[in-house]
Amino acid sequence: MDSRSSESDKQLQIKRRRQTLLSVAVGLAFFSVLYGFSRLCDFTVCPIKSILGIPCFGCGLTHGFLAILRLDIHSAIEYNIMSVPIFVGIAAYSLLAVIDVVFRKDFVYLIEKQLGKRYMFIFYALLLIISTVYNSNS
Repeated sequence: MDSRSSESDKQLQIKRRRQTLLSVAVGLAFFSVLYGFSRLCDFTVCPIKSILGIPCFGCGLTHGFLAILRLDIHSAIEYNIMSVPIFVGIAAYSLLAVIDVVFRKDFVYLIEKQLGKRYMFIFYALLLIISTVYNSNS
């Protein structure tokens, strides 16, 4: 029975690693397509800004990410105050995903387990409210 559970644990770990890599790849592909399409057609992707004329909590993230890649942190914060912490989070997640696959660890799973706790959603909601208010006043 121990060999069955250890094999099922290994299968679960392999499945988690595949899902992690897939999520990183899909995220990068989505960002690339969305950015390319918005540059090609010269429009705003945000339906809230298009319809209501006010920025949402995500407005400016793409420009902020590109400013970070140019090492222009000040501009990134001006575009969207959340662009720096979100970029760092995505970079850390991607790095941990690669470490998980290469060294057969479960860092991403452990972090996702902590970030998915109920009390964290209050923190996320507060961040969204604060960033929306800050971005609207900028």
